[in-house]
Amino acid sequence: MSYQEFAYYYDSLMDPAFYDEYVHFLNEHIHFQVGLELGCGTGEMTLRLIEEGKQITATDLSNDMLEVLFEKAAFKQYHFPIY
Repeated sequence: MSYQEFAYYYDSLMDPAFYDEYVHFLNEHIHFQVGLELGCGTGEMTLRLIEEGKQITATDLSNDMLEVLFEKAAFKQYHFPIY
């Protein structure tokens, strides 16, 4: 399976509770407003942090994963600069 296909299945393979627990962990142990997420995948963590008011720059080597992130962001009416 190519990354292009995998990008659209990735979120269905992940447990949403993981992201909830990880955001809770970050907020409990690290106080930040600006962050960089390397290897953001489909951006699930990126979007959750943005929803908490944080300024996040996200990147991934897979353009297909980033495409999914942009689709999710557009659905939520978030706009990201693309570099």
